[in-house]
Amino acid sequence: SNYLVFRVSDPYKAIMDLASDGIHILDKDGNIVNYSSSFAKMLGYNDEEMATLNILDWEALVKADDIKDLLNSLITNPRYLETKKKKKDGTIIDVEINAKGIEIDEKVYLYASARDISDKKEFEKNLKTSESKFHTLIEESLDGIALLNIQTQHFTEFNKRTLEMYEYTQDEFLKIEPKDLDVIH
Repeated sequence: SNYLVFRVSDPYKAIMDLASDGIHILDKDGNIVNYSSSFAKMLGYNDEEMATLNILDWEALVKADDIKDLLNSLITNPRYLETKKKKKDGTIIDVEINAKGIEIDEKVYLYASARDISDKKEFEKNLKTSESKFHTLIEESLDGIALLNIQTQHFTEFNKRTLEMYEYTQDEFLKIEPKDLDVIH
């Protein structure tokens, strides 16, 4: 068949363990009440270790004195946030959290779904570095360089040397089309 069949004593745990995000439920003191296997794997802990953890064991940005305020805030004001988590081995990872308060058996808990975005953050950092190098290369070139948007037929980027060569101001060059330049026909 195309579906999974569960015969387990804790169906909620079985369903949580299907999640690719790191799902965890905390009490108001930040103690772990329930968690998905993907959350344990994300942090590098086994089941026995996870069952004894408190948010202070993995939270890398929020100070211990501020944890209860943060938990209460997230319980009453659900939101997405980015933070950093400390893995068992000490490695710090970037994490996106979706957190909200839930009630189970008349007790209030914090439900959180965590996604490791370390690779995304690294990609963004590398992209910024690459863009910076690209812009420096264009700006420092002794040649005139201009980038043209083919659809609009307007220049989107150009260096100072281009403006000097064609004797246009920056505002003027943004308004011209390639046909306005003598060298392009």
